[in-house]
Amino acid sequence: MASRPYANISHLSNFREESEVLFSIGTEFEIIDVNYTENNWIVDLRLNGNCFKYSEDLARLTPRRAFISCVDKLIHTYQVPSPEEVENIFNGLQRLHPEEKWIPTAKHYCWTQYQQHIIKDYEKAMLGHDKAIDIWRECIPDNDSELNCWSHIGDIHGSIG
Repeated sequence: MASRPYANISHLSNFREESEVLFSIGTEFEIIDVNYTENNWIVDLRLNGNCFKYSEDLARLTPRRAFISCVDKLIHTYQVPSPEEVENIFNGLQRLHPEEKWIPTAKHYCWTQYQQHIIKDYEKAMLGHDKAIDIWRECIPDNDSELNCWSHIGDIHGSIG
């Protein structure tokens, strides 16, 4: 059985006494138990064995296309991230992948989701969508088949209507 990539990030943690593991986007867990003690939430999780199909699909892609696919999953999640989360996520991705000039497009798309669904400021959301499309047009060459097959950018205005 295939498994999703993961990494031990304990050496990066603010809590030196804890072990921390970073799981790939889309890794599914089942909640076993939830407890609140001494200002901390303790959540017992079990890896959901049904999450491997997506990993097998990603394994057939180039590393770049798999990365694009994961970002696509992130920006089309049911939970709209806050502006602070959007900044942290996409600034971090841009630092890790400075050659990927399309990342600000995904960042603007998430920001517009927040404006549209949380703030209900449709004018700002539309301006953000326009900015995302402008960035996309400026930075993506016509011959970039891995990105130009990322069809969701064409649906941006449709999702606002």
